[in-house]
Amino acid sequence: MSSSAVLVSNLTDTNLFTNIKNMFQSSVIPFILSIGFYYEFSNLNPLKIVNINLTNKIIGTLWHKSVWNEATKLIQCQWSKK
Repeated sequence: MSSSAVLVSNLTDTNLFTNIKNMFQSSVIPFILSIGFYYEFSNLNPLKIVNINLTNKIIGTLWHKSVWNEATKLIQCQWSKK
């Protein structure tokens, strides 16, 4: 549970689960509207240039610093010791 939801239910002396249900119900319309606005704005202003090199650099940077890369190095060290 969110600590803010618990705080609101305690401050207003209402049931926590009723508050959570009401929060979900009141957030559906804004969520749908934001998806609609994002869709329309992205169709009105599409990306015209895609920098493939930048994308590859980002992926490369994330891959080199990833936990999986470190785990692979550890496994290779273990195998080389045998």
